[in-house]
Amino acid sequence: LFPYTTLFRSQVFGQLPCLLSDGVTSIAPPSCNVKYILHFIFYIFLFVVLLAIDTAPCYDKATHYTIKEVWRMKYSFPAFENGFIRAAAASPALRVADCTYNADQIIGVMREYAEKNVQLLCLPEFALTGYTCSDLFLQDVLLKAAQDSLRHIAAHSAGKNMLVFVGMPFMHKGKLFNVAAAICDGRLLGLVPKKNIPNYSEFYEMRHFTPGMDECVDTALGVKLGSRLLFRCENIEELVVGAEICEDVWVACPPSTYHAQAGATLIVNCSASDETTGKDIYRRALISGQSARLVCGYIYANAGEGESTQDLVFGGQNLVCENGNVLSETRRFKNGTAIAELDLQRLVNERRRMN
Repeated sequence: LFPYTTLFRSQVFGQLPCLLSDGVTSIAPPSCNVKYILHFIFYIFLFVVLLAIDTAPCYDKATHYTIKEVWRMKYSFPAFENGFIRAAAASPALRVADCTYNADQIIGVMREYAEKNVQLLCLPEFALTGYTCSDLFLQDVLLKAAQDSLRHIAAHSAGKNMLVFVGMPFMHKGKLFNVAAAICDGRLLGLVPKKNIPNYSEFYEMRHFTPGMDECVDTALGVKLGSRLLFRCENIEELVVGAEICEDVWVACPPSTYHAQAGATLIVNCSASDETTGKDIYRRALISGQSARLVCGYIYANAGEGESTQDLVFGGQNLVCENGNVLSETRRFKNGTAIAELDLQRLVNERRRMN
């Protein structure tokens, strides 16, 4: 609108005293007056048309999201009745491109933390295959093994009071996506793709992967694929979970910002963030700061020991944050699990107070 507004002001309003003072034809030649009158009519028409055009749809409206009521949370520990959720970020043992081994490790972690009443478990980016598979990601054998292992993990989640996010590669209509698969009670619930693919410095993910789409689309696995996919607990209205992957939280407008505006109270991040000097301090501030900006819980699981060190080193820094506070953090360079209890009622009340 700015160029049109400036032109309108300079060419029309500047001539109004001439046009309206003593009559149209007495101040200037007829051809001049006709030109200005036509300009005036044109810009008035343009202004009305622009006002009539609807604004672009807002990303942050929940109506543009697919929100799935996907699981019921069972009583598991005393604080649960008071609005607390026990969440964990884990880095299981891993072998690059060995999906069978990795799936067994993930199942073992699920079993261990289900016994500890963990209700939300986040695993690293490409936890099923390893982040450092490089061109093996282009092999059908690896992609099929990842899907087979995902089904195996989903089957072993049956009967467990836990929502699990697992990182893996996924092929859809000839394009390869980096996704977080949501699993609960024996079912695959959905696939959330990575939107922001890094292709700078030590990263070259664009060589293999396609940026994720916003809209949710159907897949051959019978579930939705899309970044605007939230997961809501049926019997706990406040428990709405959104997911993003690694680089997504490092950009200017992370998907988690829009997830929170659409109602998400917890954000999980399946990550493979390598180590450089001082990066752990920055990463810690980044995740805790994002949880403060969104007034949410943030569960961050990072790749650790077992990844190839040919190009990168991973420290397995896992974090659980709540509204700017780091509730739990693991030691670097040792695969571990960060566990904490998140106060959903506090988050909801704080958002209500701020709004």
